Amino acid sequence: MERILVVSGVNEAELLRTLCWHKKYSFALRVESAAELAVRMLTRQGIVLKEKPIGSGEQICLMMDVLDKCRNSYFPNDYDSVSKLCSSLDMLRLRIRENESEQLSERLPKGKFEDKNAALLEAYSEYIKECRSQGVIDRIGLVRKAAELCERAEGVELLTLKEYPLQPAELALTDRLSGAREITLAELFGARQLPRKANVFSAYGAVNEVRHVLETILKGDKETRFDCCTVAVADTALYPQLFFELGRRYGIAMSFGCGIPFGNTTAAAFLKSFVLWNGAGMNSGQSLDDWVFGTAFDRSKLTEKISGKKNIPLRKVTELAGALRLSCDEEKNSRRLERIEGVLSEDDERRELLGALKAFSGELSKGVVYLLRNYCTIRKNELGAYDRSAVSSAASDMTAYEKA
Repeated sequence: MERILVVSGVNEAELLRTLCWHKKYSFALRVESAAELAVRMLTRQGIVLKEKPIGSGEQICLMMDVLDKCRNSYFPNDYDSVSKLCSSLDMLRLRIRENESEQLSERLPKGKFEDKNAALLEAYSEYIKECRSQGVIDRIGLVRKAAELCERAEGVELLTLKEYPLQPAELALTDRLSGAREITLAELFGARQLPRKANVFSAYGAVNEVRHVLETILKGDKETRFDCCTVAVADTALYPQLFFELGRRYGIAMSFGCGIPFGNTTAAAFLKSFVLWNGAGMNSGQSLDDWVFGTAFDRSKLTEKISGKKNIPLRKVTELAGALRLSCDEEKNSRRLERIEGVLSEDDERRELLGALKAFSGELSKGVVYLLRNYCTIRKNELGAYDRSAVSSAASDMTAYEKA
């Protein structure tokens, strides 16, 4: 029988990998959020939705459009603020098992913070109207739609974790399908029940805490080898960065179930250099060289794309591009290339260089999302997975933002 562990707020791939690492049976086990479960069950039962599902990035951009139309300007309308607003609103909606609109319309006006609740209710109402007018549905809508339309799921055992309880709207879906059996993390991993004993150490500051943990592992016996240790942290925004930096410094291989900060990926370095070249660098030759010849840019792909088998030095192309101040604006690039086309058409070697320069200009004109997806370096070590994930996430968010 297929087992599906329904849980939100965990890294599904890392949880399965950890189960395998502990030699626990994970065959025919899926780890999914309630929204992913909803999509799977709708597909299996042949239910076709009229609405188009949207991701979190598209949801944020849609909410930004909605806030522009709202009369009440209580909430700031920038991407980061709207992202937090959407997260809060999603959590509020998930706490309502059924009759979402009616419940919010009834309860929010009775709250203590009248102005904020009134603005939130207006934003929610306009957001739902906009979703219907555009024919789209977000992840909360998918969960409710599946809970309404799906029949009982046969041959599937649904599991939930006691440490990560589902919200009422998510429970409505699991109850509709077949009901879910609640287990604990200890049962999932088959952990032994040990006496409650802990050694408490004093450390001043997060850096010293991390150093002490690593020192304790190094001084320990065979039971505390690096490949036998899992470190639980209280703050997944702070500690992963510290472990990552110390691990790289001392050559200690680590995996991060909670992920690592975006700034440690090649995608971050790529975009930082791009922004400098296209912004404060004013498309200068120096800032272009810093970007193209940086470690985050895959120059082999670019060289193959613009020169093919002619083996034209990339440095010559970027030198000319910097002198002309080529940018991501196709029209400006065309006008600037026309000025030197006569000079670079005098012999075969210059014509080849002109062709490579035009090809490079064409690549720049395709925009930052295309450039990131095609030319960002993906490291070939254990960090490559984080680089690929960062490229995909950043490109998706920027695409959603551009559409908005």
